Amino acid sequence: MVSAGLRLVLAVAVPLFGAVTAHEVRSRSRLSVAVAAGSIVTCAALTATIVSGVFSGGVVERSLGNAIPGVDLTARADTASVAVIFIACVAALLAVPRQRGNGERLAGLLLCLSGTVAVAAAGNLVLVAGGVEVVAAGTLLMRGQRGPGSRSAAILACLLGAAGLALVAASAQLVSAAGSSDLALVSPGAIGGALAIPWALGGAALMLAPGLLGQGAGSPARDWAAVGALPSGYLVLLRLQESAGGQLPGNASVALAVTGGAMALIAARSVRRALSLAAAGRAGIAMFTGVLVSLFGGPLATGGTVLAGLFLAVELALLASSSWGRPPSGWTAASTAVAALPGGLAFAVAAVGLGTVAHRGVVALPQLVVLSGVLAVAAVGVARALAVPRRTWRPVLPEAVLAAAAALAGGLVPGLALRFAA
Repeated sequence: MVSAGLRLVLAVAVPLFGAVTAHEVRSRSRLSVAVAAGSIVTCAALTATIVSGVFSGGVVERSLGNAIPGVDLTARADTASVAVIFIACVAALLAVPRQRGNGERLAGLLLCLSGTVAVAAAGNLVLVAGGVEVVAAGTLLMRGQRGPGSRSAAILACLLGAAGLALVAASAQLVSAAGSSDLALVSPGAIGGALAIPWALGGAALMLAPGLLGQGAGSPARDWAAVGALPSGYLVLLRLQESAGGQLPGNASVALAVTGGAMALIAARSVRRALSLAAAGRAGIAMFTGVLVSLFGGPLATGGTVLAGLFLAVELALLASSSWGRPPSGWTAASTAVAALPGGLAFAVAAVGLGTVAHRGVVALPQLVVLSGVLAVAAVGVARALAVPRRTWRPVLPEAVLAAAAALAGGLVPGLALRFAA
């Protein structure tokens, strides 16, 4: 009988092995697609077998030895790990058909998935940094030889690599301060500003990468961002918050607030100038990720529900963004509405934040005001993009009606179950 800890290790190894295989058979399109899809499904199935072990706050753990002094090679998974792995697997599976004609990009997609699973299952900060570097390597493979978005993917791969180096620097300081880089052994007092800032900036770089995507609906950056960059960045910042006991040092909180706020403000300007639904949607993603980064370390981050809900909203928007560059349709309008329009999923997050303010007091109110303001700007931008006429007069558009209905469902259904899902 294979233990739960070993199944967790296999979940990391399967997409990595699949990436090597898909790269070797890249000239045979059908076989490479089959290898990619099989690797993703197997990874999800192995993760599903450990759900019972992490249910109700449990932890699945497997030690792989201590090859480096101060670095215990430990695989460890909790509920957040399992949830992020499932999300990354779904995103990767949806991306396979878009990359079916390019075996090299399929191999890069699997590398991004393997890196995300490694970050989710990492028991120490060194392994987290290693997983981020695997995501960067997958991004380079997804760049391909040519095609839309290849240049932006190459540039952003360098950004992800820099994020991994920042985490390596943070892990060295963690070993020096706490004697070990194991995240389970870190006392809150060991997380000082000098350690928290590179850790925070590394996670912020991962989180903000989706907001710097290149143009074009066919850009491979749409896929690696949803599979690798966003889930990994969310986990990196979540582990920092957990290791710091729920409250980051002041300078690290300021660094996240300034970095995320700057991205949100730049994106807000882009939303106002957007003349198409695709441009408004991309700018909305950048705004949401900027706000999500800025919320870490503040009062709204203590419960985790607002952060998890906003992460889900951004992830859904990334998954739908591949359809935004096509001719406008009901699905295009509805997918954008679920993420951005009033009543959408992000609006449900703000409603949950209002309950947090009632529980925590006025200290959490400024962050909620900023979040609500960003949602309002995104709603105005998307509504303007939907209202751009293709002729002087036209009747009520079916896609506009569908957008309103989808926005209402996006607010009611996820809003009612948001706390449980998050």
